[in-house]
This record gives sequence, C-alpha cells and structure tokens, in this order.
Amino acid sequence: EEVLGDAGEDEIEDIIENQLVLGDQSLFCKLVPFIISKAMQRQQSLIKSVSVLTLCKFMSVSAAFCERHLRIIFSLLYQPYSRHNESMKVNLCIAIGDLVIKHPNVLDPWTPQIFDFIKSETLTTIKQEKQNKQKEEQQEG
Repeated sequence: EEVLGDAGEDEIEDIIENQLVLGDQSLFCKLVPFIISKAMQRQQSLIKSVSVLTLCKFMSVSAAFCERHLRIIFSLLYQPYSRHNESMKVNLCIAIGDLVIKHPNVLDPWTPQIFDFIKSETLTTIKQEKQNKQKEEQQEG
C-alpha cells in the first residue's frame, strides 16, 4: 500500500529541495549567512569547522543550494595547507565525495578541481603527518 502516492512524494521532494534550506520562511535559510561568514573566517577555529560541515550538510539536502555554494567549498579546500586546517580539508574531501554521489550533475563541472586536489601534495602531506603522528604515539606507548 502506498501511503503518500506519487503526488505526496513529489511534494515532499519539492519541500526538501526548494524550501528546507532555500525557502524564505525556513529557519535554516536564515542561518546560511551566519554559517557562511563563520566558514570563511581566516583563522581556524571550532566554529569554523562546524560551519563548514553544516554548509556541506545543507548542500547535501538541495542540489540548487549545493550549486550556489560549491565555490565556497572549493575555495576552502584550496586554502594553503597548515596543521590547523588539516581536519577541515579531510572533512571537505569526505563531504565532496558525498556530494558527488548525491548531486553528480552539479559536481560534474568541478571534476577537474576534484582530481587536481586529489593529485596535489596536500593530501600526501596530510597522510605523511598522520603516519608520523601514529609512529610517535606508538613509540610513546
């Protein structure tokens, strides 16, 4: 038995895609400027990390929202690497992978940037630092 039917499913999809994070009456929509301002802060902080992850989660909800904010995500991904933004870059890589699955058509134009980052020294550096940290912890323990 279908509880909602095709019309009900379409209505729910429309609400999710167009009203949850984009609608003028949405609480989430009202938070977006604050989230973006915190995500774009220069100094790495917990609020910046949480804001970046929240922005990525909002992007996973709506393809239109995702398309509007992809430039921000990639600008954060391409910021110069430091130990302070390492976890943010790792989280962005995971989020972009999720977005590629959720909204492949939206992410398709960004494929060259995704592969450029994957081939960049940043991921190699992160991996090497993680391995060094693990070795240090093993030697201490």
